[in-house]
Amino acid sequence: MRNIQMTSREIFDAYFSNGNRETPRIPLIEYAPYWDLTMNRWYEEGLDKNLEGDRVQKHFGLDPLWYTSVTPVGNGFPYPADGMPAIYTEEDYEKILPTIYPQNPLEHTLPFILERQAESQKGEFMFELNLYGFFWWPRILFGIENHLVSFYEVPELYHRICRDLLEYNVRAVKSFLEYASPPFVLLAEDMSYNHGPMIGKNTWDEFLKPYYLEFTKEMKKLGLNVIYDSDGKIDGIIPWLIESGFDGLLPLERMAGVDINNLTTLYPDFKFIGGFDKTVMKNGREAMRQEFERLLPAIKRGSYIPCVDHQTPPDVSTENYLIYMELFREYAIKAVK
Repeated sequence: MRNIQMTSREIFDAYFSNGNRETPRIPLIEYAPYWDLTMNRWYEEGLDKNLEGDRVQKHFGLDPLWYTSVTPVGNGFPYPADGMPAIYTEEDYEKILPTIYPQNPLEHTLPFILERQAESQKGEFMFELNLYGFFWWPRILFGIENHLVSFYEVPELYHRICRDLLEYNVRAVKSFLEYASPPFVLLAEDMSYNHGPMIGKNTWDEFLKPYYLEFTKEMKKLGLNVIYDSDGKIDGIIPWLIESGFDGLLPLERMAGVDINNLTTLYPDFKFIGGFDKTVMKNGREAMRQEFERLLPAIKRGSYIPCVDHQTPPDVSTENYLIYMELFREYAIKAVK
């Protein structure tokens, strides 16, 4: 077993990226930021209000992994109301082009990167580089309802948007790598709901797969793993993801019926993050221990890191979160023995 003084990044890379089980424990991460309502509750219960979100992770004993977004949204973008359209036509898209795909992708992110750069270089902090994907970004532009018919009504525009996003995302990652190296790139999509994917395989193959393949190919050249981010029931899209060059998937929502033990058996070489049922955390120690016991066989198979299957909800008290972390550390060591 490796020296217990391995850094957070060394443990993550050895266990997850390289398939090496000779670590003192599995990584201790929470992949997503804490909800504002959760943080407000914890502040009311005595958490230091001066702690920023990523510092809260370290305070509770996690390996700091912070959701660091680089988006195609620039200054002046006419951000629509939630779910409403920003564009309808190619002419609309032309009008907003000056406000998207900024020339400097790190315009808003660089100050934070520089603040944490030294810790990152020491392996004590990890940037989780989050990008918009080829399903997510058109949905923002078209709005939720129009997006699902845009494949049929404006297919040429859809492809143009994806080509532009592909160029931008590759440029954004290369810019990011000038300052820091993320343990993986996360492509935000939210492709599925609680019964399965929102589109069929033919639509995936025609409108998304070409851009996924090109993006994952470019990331492999840079030595980066690419993880797909989708809520909901994702079992059916895993073969699609593998065909499209992805290395893994998160957050594996238990409420949508995702069974991580089944998935790690079916896809032993695919990487998974998440899967811990957030709804049990409020119920105390025994409920959380039972959940870790449920996940333990999958953890022991490797290439799976448990963490809250989206974000820690505001019904979780500070006391229960501390119990969660106590149990997480216990099972993180048990899993590699």
